[in-house]
Amino acid sequence: PESARIELEAGRVDIVESPPPAQFAALRNTPGIQLSSYKVPRIAYLTMDVSKPPFDDVKVRQAIAHAIHYEELIAAGESGSAFPLCGLIPDGLTATIPSDPSLCLYPYDVEKAKALLAASGHPDGFDVDLSYAPERNGGFPVEAQLLQSYLAEIGINANLQPLDVVAQVAKMAEGEYGLSLFVWNAGIPDADDTAGWLYDQSRLP
Repeated sequence: PESARIELEAGRVDIVESPPPAQFAALRNTPGIQLSSYKVPRIAYLTMDVSKPPFDDVKVRQAIAHAIHYEELIAAGESGSAFPLCGLIPDGLTATIPSDPSLCLYPYDVEKAKALLAASGHPDGFDVDLSYAPERNGGFPVEAQLLQSYLAEIGINANLQPLDVVAQVAKMAEGEYGLSLFVWNAGIPDADDTAGWLYDQSRLP
C-alpha cells in the first residue's frame, strides 16, 4: 500500500484501489488526488467457534456483542468509511435488500455484557485467542487491539494472534480457534452469495 501511494502521488499511476484507512486523511489533503468511496458487498465480522465452550452458550456471544463499541471501532479502524451492519446482508446489496435498522439488536452496553457473562457461568471471564490477518483488511491491527480492550472490560483476556490469511483459515478449519476477525466479499450482487456461503453447510468442502 505504501508503494502504491508513492506511485499515485508521483503521477506514475492513475488509480489505486482500496488504500488502507490510515492513508485516507493524507490522500484527501493531497492536491490532484481525488478519494472516492462507495458501498461494496463486503462485511468484516468477528466469528466464534460455537461448537465448543464457552461460545456454545448464547449468553457469552451476546455479552461479546454488547461489549463492542461499534462506532468507535469503525472510526478508528476504518477511518469512518464503514458502518455498523444490521443483519447478515451487506448494505452494498441495498438495491435488492434494503437495510433494516430494527435488526441492530446489540447496542454498546458494558454493564449488560457483564451481567450476561456472569449469567453464563463466567463471572470472572476467561482467556481466548483472537486471530486476524492484517492483509485481509488494513484496519484489522487497530480493530484487534480495540476488541482486546473492549473484551478486557468484561473480564475476557484476548490473546492477539496476527497471522497470514492461509494460516488463519487453517487454524479456523481445525476448530478450537476461539475468536477470529474476518471479512467476506460477495462475488455477485445477490444476497445468497453472502447468506448461502456462510450458512449453507452443503457448500462447504
